[in-house]
Amino acid sequence: MRILVIILSMTMFLKPVFPVIEYIVNYDYIVNELCENKQIPDLNCNGKCHLIKELAKASASESTNPTDKKVNVKMYELVYFQELQSINFDFSSFFNPSKVLVTWFNNYHYLVNTVIFHPPIK
Repeated sequence: MRILVIILSMTMFLKPVFPVIEYIVNYDYIVNELCENKQIPDLNCNGKCHLIKELAKASASESTNPTDKKVNVKMYELVYFQELQSINFDFSSFFNPSKVLVTWFNNYHYLVNTVIFHPPIK
């Protein structure tokens, strides 16, 4: 079972490399039969045009992965409504002059330091 998992994982990792391996194995056939630039030998293509097409196909098949599909998720909002009880403010207690207590304290104190620091003389 472990060997099967290793083989499957290696296949998944090496899938983009398969066109290169195929190019190396079938080099003579690709150069002589599948190369599109046989008429222009100055390009020294040697079947690289076919390799580029195969690599493009492999990358296109990777990008159309079925796991990349969008999933629609329905979202529901929970709305909670509760009627509030009425609140009555008694403003008469705020404006009643007999209940107003005005006190003022002078709690500000400061420290006066009469000593002035002088650096030592050399």
